[in-house]
Amino acid sequence: MNEYDIEELNELEDWEDIDDLIDDYFEEMELPKEDKEKRKDFSKKFVDKVLFVFSLLVVMRENKRINRERLVNTLSEEYKAILSQYMTLDDYLNEHIDDFSNDVIDTSLKNDGEFYTSEDRAFLISVNEANTGFNYRDYINAIESGKTRKIWITEKDKRVRRTHRDLDDKTIPILNVFSVGKTYMRFPHDTLFASNNLEELSNCRCSIKYL
Repeated sequence: MNEYDIEELNELEDWEDIDDLIDDYFEEMELPKEDKEKRKDFSKKFVDKVLFVFSLLVVMRENKRINRERLVNTLSEEYKAILSQYMTLDDYLNEHIDDFSNDVIDTSLKNDGEFYTSEDRAFLISVNEANTGFNYRDYINAIESGKTRKIWITEKDKRVRRTHRDLDDKTIPILNVFSVGKTYMRFPHDTLFASNNLEELSNCRCSIKYL
């Protein structure tokens, strides 16, 4: 690891197993079983990498030698390596991953509270990013297969935010966008127009049915 002691990082990796949380999260979603399993698999791989980057940041802080570029590049490269196991990375996904990695590291550097390098945050990041990538893949596949319409589907429980509940069962042409609060989305977790609207993106469990 050159500047940082790998044993010191390993000592920080005493977080609890969060695989069950990931399983429960995706089991709640209205998705085909195969799709659920792929999202679970991605999230379990990615959460380990996120936690490693958080550990690296903690060690850098302790040594007072912050290397932002290394943190961003490590997170971005690990993300791309894992997601590419499930789909082809195009311009949209590559740009999203780069923007995401910069945002996560900048937020972590600006905030030194325990949450920002915690299991809880890593869990939320891993499931959110699974939905971003796989929802985009499903959208592209639907267009290529000749689908013409799409329906926004919520989990229909009290946890669904109002702006998403308003869209439940709404059907529009596949190339149109949903008006979600103050932004627009082609599908849940779409960051093309909503990259700065975390209130519409974070922890969204909505899905899309293509017709």
